[in-house]
Amino acid sequence: MPTLAHKIRLHPTPDQIQYFKQAAGTTRMVWNWALDAWNQQEVAGQHPNAYALKKQFNTIKYQQFPWLHTMHRDAHSQPFADLGEAWRRFLTGQNDRPVFKKKAKRPRVSISPMTSSRSWVPGSPAAATSGLSRFRSRSPNRTIIVPVRRTARKGPMSA
Repeated sequence: MPTLAHKIRLHPTPDQIQYFKQAAGTTRMVWNWALDAWNQQEVAGQHPNAYALKKQFNTIKYQQFPWLHTMHRDAHSQPFADLGEAWRRFLTGQNDRPVFKKKAKRPRVSISPMTSSRSWVPGSPAAATSGLSRFRSRSPNRTIIVPVRRTARKGPMSA
């Protein structure tokens, strides 16, 4: 079966660009926090897992990181699933050991389907400030609203 792709051009507002950068920084900070906690638990002889780390983080996140109230929940919950998957792939020999993330010089943007049960009205203040952006599709009369996160990658940016 062939892989289907759909090219979409992003037209973010300046406020959305700033929000995307903050969301990427949040995701990176949470990944690094979780990886550090995972490594500490491993050294202590415990058996860490992503779900337990997420529960641990959820108990302290708003006390230690009050600015997380302004970020969409996916920015500080998805890194735990990603870390769990990274460790699974490492332990099965598919990938190298997970490493700490750092800010990239040439970021790229990746989009994921909306996982929230909330409905967002295009052009609404909530959509404009929530990290959601309007995309113009090649299909006529079709607007797609999805969360966006920046992820680092090696090599030149693709068009």
